Amino acid sequence: TSDTVELDEAMTEKALDRLEYWQKERVLKFKYYLIDAFWYDPEGNYQQFKKPNWPNGFISVRKRMVTLGMTPGLWFDVNGPTSPRYKGWKESLASDGRSYCLFDGPYAEGFEEALINAYNSWGVRLFKLDFANFRAVTPRLANSLSEAEVYLKNTEVLKQIFRSFRSRFSDIIILAYNGYELVPDYISNTSYSLRRGIDPSWLEVFDYIYSGDPRPVDIPCISFRHSLDVYQSYMVWNFNFSGIPLGRIDDSGCMVGDT
Repeated sequence: TSDTVELDEAMTEKALDRLEYWQKERVLKFKYYLIDAFWYDPEGNYQQFKKPNWPNGFISVRKRMVTLGMTPGLWFDVNGPTSPRYKGWKESLASDGRSYCLFDGPYAEGFEEALINAYNSWGVRLFKLDFANFRAVTPRLANSLSEAEVYLKNTEVLKQIFRSFRSRFSDIIILAYNGYELVPDYISNTSYSLRRGIDPSWLEVFDYIYSGDPRPVDIPCISFRHSLDVYQSYMVWNFNFSGIPLGRIDDSGCMVGDT
């Protein structure tokens, strides 16, 4: 996907064609196939694939993945600005009008139901959780809670959702992406001095925590590629300093293809 080309069923089938070729001709194996951002109906409740991008919903794509020996994965906006604008969740809409509060209103329950549906109905076992906003609070509570209280209440609700989810389904893998840093912009700014900016208690419910999208580091480099490497090395160092074991840090690795 990109800013101008939306992810759809045809694009996914094309990617699966290429992976099938690599499996047959290059003897490579792929355990999971994760469908990334914005697959869902923007006015739904995370239980419908977006039309007309997915004319067959998840049915044909899932069948293809299973045939190729791959387990499905899905991306979710936890409660950030690209979450679906489902009318049944409006009481949880935060003061910014773009995010959802996790501890007030129906959103948290709806989000948990969507995860369970993805597991039971679509066979999803890999969950990518992005754009968490733990500072989101509804207008009715905005003036009665401190920012620290809002942050703690939101994080505890999300942790409880995944404690329950894991207790029911032991074969899931959960990837935590953007929004889990204690320090704002912690994974985008390499000018900060070394500090603890990620709470290792997230590893109670997550398998891996992502250390940031590739970007240039804040120091001059002759090679653009080297600049990206220095950025990621710095992020991994910071995460490890924060108490995240190296084996639980999901770095950006290498990218194959156009981006």
